[in-house]
Amino acid sequence: MTNFISKMFGEKADQSADKTLAFAFMAAAAASAQAYFTAALQSTTPEVRALLSGFATQKALEHEGISGYLIQKGYFNPYDDSIHQLMAAEQQAQQVMSHQ
Repeated sequence: MTNFISKMFGEKADQSADKTLAFAFMAAAAASAQAYFTAALQSTTPEVRALLSGFATQKALEHEGISGYLIQKGYFNPYDDSIHQLMAAEQQAQQVMSHQ
């Protein structure tokens, strides 16, 4: 698996793969939570609503955990002002484009 990831992501394989996968998992958790919350709100049966709400809560907690991981690793800083976030995103995009 390490060989495959190294080939896919180049010399910074571990960091790039870790970051990419974590952001993908965070986005998936957010989308899942939103879908479960929507389904729970539209459900008419209390038992189904409770079940879906429980799933939505699990996904929200998963998203929180992944966000914490990204913050801890320094991949994501939601507390920076918007200019710094935009500059970091631009720098990251430039790095990705220069590796092609």
